[in-house]
Amino acid sequence: MKKTPNSLKTFVSHRVSAINELIPSEYWKHVSTRHNPADLASRGVNPTALISSSLWWEGPPWLKRPPVQWPSSNYINPNPVPKLKATIAIVKPPPPANPLWAKFLSLNKLVRVIVWVRRFFTNSKLQPQKRILCNTLDSKEIQSTKTYLLRMSQEETYSDVFDSLRSGKSLPSGHPLSKFDVSMNADKQLCVSGRVQDTTSPQLPKSLILLSLKFPFTHLFLSTLHVNYNHPGVCSLLSIVAETYHIAPPRALHFGGLWEAGVKGMETIL
Repeated sequence: MKKTPNSLKTFVSHRVSAINELIPSEYWKHVSTRHNPADLASRGVNPTALISSSLWWEGPPWLKRPPVQWPSSNYINPNPVPKLKATIAIVKPPPPANPLWAKFLSLNKLVRVIVWVRRFFTNSKLQPQKRILCNTLDSKEIQSTKTYLLRMSQEETYSDVFDSLRSGKSLPSGHPLSKFDVSMNADKQLCVSGRVQDTTSPQLPKSLILLSLKFPFTHLFLSTLHVNYNHPGVCSLLSIVAETYHIAPPRALHFGGLWEAGVKGMETIL
């Protein structure tokens, strides 16, 4: 866990990175066998001894003390770490994430909070008799805020696309969206169109609003949609989303670790 992810092979590197994003490596400590309750189950123990084992029921005694008094971890693995690779990479640091996305786990709660904030700023610019003083939220305010949050998340990830559209330039040939006809709709949101614009159905849109899995908004949106539609499967959820939105990269929700496993399998065959 203390190895830098770029020194590991792709499959292992992705998982180490995901774990370190949740819990940084400096919080990981080695627990010796005599202090590890899991060893009782994995190595076997007499049920009679298990009943009276304080290690199993209460954990190691130092766990009850403050973390600063926990034993230091000086463990060194005598075995070489597998799945290492030697690479030289130039990494462009990502832009600082908007702290707004990390404060909410529910899209509905995020939207409602932003609606109240926007209403406050709107009222502060109006004369007292024109202010909105009701204690309920209007559906137009909610929809307007959802549109605003989606546009803000798009601008954080695809700022170069917005710059190109505003200056009238085309996207570079190597850009992930270069194969699409990218435009901005009336709400100044990024939309993509391809064969969908040839549809003759009046119910289907001519272009789809762009969603990227890099958007924190997208994860909140998909989680809310998943609950609203009574927890459908991945394919059903994607078909619902595809009526109005385009997810980039396509079918990204399906891959998980299958892509890396497939690449590794081809490397073995070749």
